[in-house]
Amino acid sequence: MLGLFVNASPVPATISININNNVTECQTQACVDAAKAVKDYIDFNADPCTDFYQYAYVGTFDTVNDENIDIIGDILQGTYDDLITNSKKSKENFHDIGGNDENNDQSDIDKQNFHELQDYYNSCMDTVNIDALGATPVYPMVAKLLKTFATYSDSDNTETKFGTKHTDLLTDALIELYHHGIESVISIVIDADGKHPDENSIQISQPSLILPSKEYYEQKDTLETYRTGLVEILISMIGKNDDTLDVPVKQLQQQKAKESNIQLLSKEQIQDMVDRAVKFEAKLASITLKEEQMQDPVKLYNPTSLAEIQENYSFINWKKLLEAFITDETLIPNTLIVTTPSYFTDLTHWFLSIDNDGQQSGVSLQTMKEYFMIKILKTWLYALDTDTRQQWRHTWAKISSGTFELSPRKRTCINNVVGSFGDMIGHYFAMRRFAGEEEERKQVDDFVTKIHNVWLDRLDDVDWLDPETRQAAIEKVGKIKHKIAYSIASPDVRSPASLRDHYKPIKIIKKSFFANEISFMKWSTKRAWSKVGKPVDKEEWAMSPSDVNAYYSRSSNEIAVPAGILQKPFYNYEAPWYLNYGSIGAIIGHELTHAFDSAGRMYDGTGKLENWWSPETAKHFEGQSDCFVKQYNDFIVEGPNGRFVNVNGQLTLAENLADNGGIAASYQAFQKIWSEPQLSGQQHAKLPGIDLSPEELFFTSFARTWCSATRPEALVEAVYTDVHSPERYRVIGTVQNSVDFAKVFKCPQGSPMNPEKKCVIW
Repeated sequence: MLGLFVNASPVPATISININNNVTECQTQACVDAAKAVKDYIDFNADPCTDFYQYAYVGTFDTVNDENIDIIGDILQGTYDDLITNSKKSKENFHDIGGNDENNDQSDIDKQNFHELQDYYNSCMDTVNIDALGATPVYPMVAKLLKTFATYSDSDNTETKFGTKHTDLLTDALIELYHHGIESVISIVIDADGKHPDENSIQISQPSLILPSKEYYEQKDTLETYRTGLVEILISMIGKNDDTLDVPVKQLQQQKAKESNIQLLSKEQIQDMVDRAVKFEAKLASITLKEEQMQDPVKLYNPTSLAEIQENYSFINWKKLLEAFITDETLIPNTLIVTTPSYFTDLTHWFLSIDNDGQQSGVSLQTMKEYFMIKILKTWLYALDTDTRQQWRHTWAKISSGTFELSPRKRTCINNVVGSFGDMIGHYFAMRRFAGEEEERKQVDDFVTKIHNVWLDRLDDVDWLDPETRQAAIEKVGKIKHKIAYSIASPDVRSPASLRDHYKPIKIIKKSFFANEISFMKWSTKRAWSKVGKPVDKEEWAMSPSDVNAYYSRSSNEIAVPAGILQKPFYNYEAPWYLNYGSIGAIIGHELTHAFDSAGRMYDGTGKLENWWSPETAKHFEGQSDCFVKQYNDFIVEGPNGRFVNVNGQLTLAENLADNGGIAASYQAFQKIWSEPQLSGQQHAKLPGIDLSPEELFFTSFARTWCSATRPEALVEAVYTDVHSPERYRVIGTVQNSVDFAKVFKCPQGSPMNPEKKCVIW
């Protein structure tokens, strides 16, 4: 994708007539810029009917996300006065977002918020102090874990197996880990209840492991790379004879270890510890469900009484665990949602297994302790010194990412700001990049509404829907809500006071990045648990204003389109709208289609998990879904060392349905606006010097959205873990099923991009 500066305007692009050849061309600067971009990214020597992705994508482009990173970096490295001045120059009505001109009583709060962000950012950029501490900031966490296990004198004995008498010990250890933002053998989420979408429920599930997915633990070479890398990293972090460390860092580690009452380990001890921990985690992985098994919301919704959970999964004290985070005992629910019952059953049998002699035979306390310690070190190493992070990156590159170099520190710290203070930095981002309430936010909502209405109209043309199911679908589409650009409540991104109150519990220390991360983690954890017993906050967003993304929420039946994606090349009000409909239009159509994908269709218009489909229509949907599964299963990616892996059509089904339905809806909306007199000329105007029709440019704009360069290692990881298909096949798979695409590019039937068999649902 090519990242360009967006300068939205309420004035549509002007059209001029080229007298020489009597062809209508758009001659505005926006059209000139768009034409240049088209020349840069289209391979006119390629055949669009053979490989449309190759045709639509040449070279490597900067992404919009890169541009947003640069904008946020400029904001954080500048002064508050510069920010206000630049905002005024670029957007006369910036106060619609900022609410902070000189006469506004929130200006002082806004300036204080800005300086808080700068202090946090600067603490992250202060690598001199961070590097001087080595791995020592994490020692107190390790010490607390060891102290928990020390309450049992036999926990250091490799022969002592976990049993029923140790359930309080494991419970205390899990509580300690959760207090530090770490999940180990269970995952707990507080989120909207499937059957009661206005209420929050506690949902317990299998945990995320250190390696990307279950498949990695089944590969001997990967496990060996992982094991070797862990040994090297742990020697650096908690080893007592690491000659690679600078003398001051080594001395500090010895001092802090003594103060924390933890023992630094020899290389041999670390090797033995890693061997046990990796075997433990591999066993843990073996009882988890694969990603494609986690996509059916009906199978994941298993309300279970707390008493039944305690009886069936008795390896911990569940009530004690909940009481550690829910201070009001009356709010502890009688029922939890168990998303992966088979995992908890297998985990219980493993942990509490007994041999033929009646002795515990599952897992040793020492192995548990060591694995938990490794989880602490791995979870928090991102906030530690450069050497530690570089060591992990080197190991991870071999396993998954393929990228051996650390990201530039500036980029890392900007991402940390967005991750921790997304709404607050989004406030300033919107001031710089968004044109305010009246000028742009409502314009985008009108654009979304056009595609929304087309989706509603399209339901009348779906011949396999019976009348009752069709009516229910129409009602659901009619209830889909739009969120545009940024949140206006919980918090209100426009309001400095709202943002201050939202983030107030986080305490920023100028010279301590690690302490700041601890403060954020505690706030985030407490905020999550505070939702127990409260209704779902439907105003809350799941993304930040600067995110280059969009989403659909099943439980709220709403789509959200952050400000970060509302710029070139996705959206530019000044450009011909066939470019907008091909990019942001297809994205909006994609999100709307999620309401009727393989999972979204199981929720009604109120966000309730409810079967509103007749048996006949459900059967047809599933049959057509199988067509998509088979189609995408046949796509292949090339990993490292000449290894080939097939795309997982079942894992990616929901997203593939959304891609296909999204472009169909957007193309229909694009065709519909031709009938609007004030827009029709603009839609037919060609880009200067580009011999492509508006229809052809619609599809190239769509393909450009997914242009990317991905390393082979990362491609394989995506196949195992990502619910989206690789970008190449998001384009190819979609256009292969599009009759409109085949007509526009005049692709012969049976050509690679126009196969005879097409998969269509919506």
